[in-house]
Amino acid sequence: MKWAGREVSSPFFLFSLAQLPGCGEHGGARHRSSDVPSQVYSPRAEKIPAQHLAANPKLEATPGERQTPASLIRKSPPTSRERGTPSQLLIPFSPNPPTFFPFCQTSSSQPVRCLEAVNTLPSPVQRSAAGRSSPGLCLPVPRLPGGRRQPREPAGRERGAPGAVPSMRPAPRSLPALLCCCSAGLLLLLLRWRRWKRLWEKVEAARQRQEEGLDRMDKAVRSFREQALQITRETNCITEYMQESETQLQQARPPGKPGLLYGVPVSIKDSINCQGHDSTLGFVKNINQPMAEDSVLVQVLKRQGAIPFVKTNVPQSLISFDCKNLIFGQTFNPLLYTRTPGGSSGGEGALIGGGGSILGFGTDVGGSLRFPAAFCGICALKPTGNRLSKKGVISGIPGQKSVVAAVGPMAKDVESLALCMRALLCEDMFNLDSTVPPLPFNEEVYSSTQPLRIGYYETDFFTMPSPAMRRAVRETKKLLEDAGHTLVPFEITNVDYVTYNFCVRGMFADGCTSFLKKFEGELERSSVGTFFWLAKLPNCLKTLVSWIAKPFVPRLSNIIRSMRTNTVDELWGLHHEIEESCHQFIAQWKKLNLDVMLCPMLGPALGIGYPGKLSVAVSYTMLYNSLDFPAGVVPVTMVTDEDEKELKGYQGYFRDRWDRTLAKAFHGSVGLPVAVQCVALPWQEELCLRFMKEVETLTLKKNQIV
Repeated sequence: MKWAGREVSSPFFLFSLAQLPGCGEHGGARHRSSDVPSQVYSPRAEKIPAQHLAANPKLEATPGERQTPASLIRKSPPTSRERGTPSQLLIPFSPNPPTFFPFCQTSSSQPVRCLEAVNTLPSPVQRSAAGRSSPGLCLPVPRLPGGRRQPREPAGRERGAPGAVPSMRPAPRSLPALLCCCSAGLLLLLLRWRRWKRLWEKVEAARQRQEEGLDRMDKAVRSFREQALQITRETNCITEYMQESETQLQQARPPGKPGLLYGVPVSIKDSINCQGHDSTLGFVKNINQPMAEDSVLVQVLKRQGAIPFVKTNVPQSLISFDCKNLIFGQTFNPLLYTRTPGGSSGGEGALIGGGGSILGFGTDVGGSLRFPAAFCGICALKPTGNRLSKKGVISGIPGQKSVVAAVGPMAKDVESLALCMRALLCEDMFNLDSTVPPLPFNEEVYSSTQPLRIGYYETDFFTMPSPAMRRAVRETKKLLEDAGHTLVPFEITNVDYVTYNFCVRGMFADGCTSFLKKFEGELERSSVGTFFWLAKLPNCLKTLVSWIAKPFVPRLSNIIRSMRTNTVDELWGLHHEIEESCHQFIAQWKKLNLDVMLCPMLGPALGIGYPGKLSVAVSYTMLYNSLDFPAGVVPVTMVTDEDEKELKGYQGYFRDRWDRTLAKAFHGSVGLPVAVQCVALPWQEELCLRFMKEVETLTLKKNQIV
């Protein structure tokens, strides 16, 4: 079988990846030499112990009684009025005396009962009964024969009064109410503590399973290149090792003709269901929730002889182009560990870019395949939304249809993507999911050598391209023209309107309710940052904040306004507007008689943490999710010292905080890969791949690699 331009014997052992360079083909090695440590620790959330309930120390007392602290007891010497030499307790009064004193104990070993203090001075009757009038209440305790003491009866009875003077009692219900409040508070704290403890136990179990999977990989992978395994650990890109892949390899030989992917190890994004394995999406609630069956994509891969062997990391909720979550931590770019691998298919990009896999699969709803491919120096294809089955693939925002998601492959080269599409566009795919149109791979279109008529643009006038991005488009245009293709300028307009009103408003048309629901009961929300708190605002506050922010940060103002809840009528109107916009774009395309389009791709890779601050930077990719056009990414150049110098003058189109942040995120990227996008009309994946192959071939020839 031919794979990545070489003959590979079958069966293709799962981990025989000798043809894979450890750090990609675009200058990865140079970034792990002197300026970047070879070993990078993957940060993970430290274990937070449960808080212990503080208990008040118990006072020593006789059974059924408690002592009063010594600081509250003052002894008084006996007087001439008192009979004998009784021990005496005096409870002094203060401006705010306590409502209740428990039983007290004198110097003797036997307890006596004290009168409870009250918030007012004792009545004359009580003072008379006590036999004295003083600032405090003093009860003489007579001794019985033998030195024993006896609690004194009420004064009225001693003097023969017709009725005993009732002793002072605590306020009604004060003690039961206090006990009830304390018990309720303790119970609430206990329940909350137990709930958080269970969540952390699930996190720990997931981490333990991750470590156990990596340990099993160490033992099972005898022929796996040491460098590939090291990259896997250092980038923290794998979440789970599929143990059953060992037996699948032994039983992979089919009785008849082997499939096109026979013996090929493939990696799978976390959000694509695999039987017996979690699809967490970075949420604690999804730990220990194994899927009952494989997604249609995985079923077809297995029927074609492929062997899924790992699942890869994603950002929490998938709505990010970084790659970090509380469970598995941050994934690093294999070319430079201080950079993000992109997202949301970031684990796939890092694993393939670092040489740990030759074929992987991810999803794309705003660039989630194309960002990791561009940042890690590999190739990826986002097909038309329904060209490959999405049955069994979990979406970041289930049910939304305004921005079309897609499943697609990632690999080191375009030929691997084409082979993958040949294998997947088969009868098995069409039978397992009847919603997928039965369109087999068109080999004639992919193999054609006819010159192409190609549209191109260097900027979308919303996100200013970096100097390296602009140069990548210009150099690729020149290579294509020299090869005999026709390049036609394409005027792209209204990208800001599409970003705000089609993409942001379309994805969060329910006022972010579905998005926020996924975070209920979760331990962390930092992956989405400020966006999460803005999404929680009610409609009226979103409108107010949008109005206040408009003069200072107009782009933020428009995003907040687009996150308001839409009525059904408004949502239907939005869908109609998206359809009309798509028809207008296609009409402009047809007017120029174009075959394909050459477009910029955001790059180079941003520093870790920057994607969360630069949500507006997705404009170059999300446009083609809104239009539902197939789009692929091919690396064509690397950042040069000259690009770095030009970056000093980068100001952006809006010159706001986002533009300044983006310039900082690009800084220090010499040697990192930069890619271009190759776009075709809907359902023309073969033409898109043919264009990608042409760009790749011309780029390799220019660099004298082939």
